[in-house]
Amino acid sequence: MKKITQLAFVVFLLVSASGNINAQENARLVGQGKIVFDISYPNNKLDEQSLALLPSESVVYFKGNMSRVETRMGIGTTVIITDHKLGESTTLMDVLGNKTAVNMSKGEAQAQRTSNNKPVVQLTNDTKTILGYDCKKAVVTFKGESGDLTSDVWYTNELMARNSFVNEIDGIDGFMLEFTTEQNGMAIKMVAKTIQEVPVEDTQFVTPEGYTQMTQEQVKQLYTGGK
Repeated sequence: MKKITQLAFVVFLLVSASGNINAQENARLVGQGKIVFDISYPNNKLDEQSLALLPSESVVYFKGNMSRVETRMGIGTTVIITDHKLGESTTLMDVLGNKTAVNMSKGEAQAQRTSNNKPVVQLTNDTKTILGYDCKKAVVTFKGESGDLTSDVWYTNELMARNSFVNEIDGIDGFMLEFTTEQNGMAIKMVAKTIQEVPVEDTQFVTPEGYTQMTQEQVKQLYTGGK
């Protein structure tokens, strides 16, 4: 059980907080919709039981300056509601019967990103179409715990969606539809598999009742014993 709860907190770190705040100016700019990503873990060293607990899919709802990211794993669900105009977010975790809510201010998000190693970004002139959206390519190198990780990033300027603070990369001015990042020594690959230009209800961005407000440190204590 301890291993499972520690894994739950790792997932929380991978998906918590959201926001690329700059909307792009483009002839085609979709203001709301739903995006579904496949999630995989290249070259991981996890056993099959642990890997089965990690999320294999993430769903993004976006509308104007708001976004909602839903990620389901073997032991629960994480939802992130973000106001990108204010740079604030709330992460809701429903894991093993514990419902917790963690707020993150703009300053806290900036401090978290500053504490991480800044990746090296090389923009290219390469382009391709992903699910009908024009994308540009960047080559990004992360300084990870297990060495450098270099990957191709494909991003579009045709969606008013934002990548999460954790996944956001300085120097890439667009929404990433295909990319690999490194968090806590683990490579995570995300690839958009469906994009729907559909109306999104405002209720998607409201925090429901029944969640206990905690700090990130308290959540860490709850799921890992402070380790």
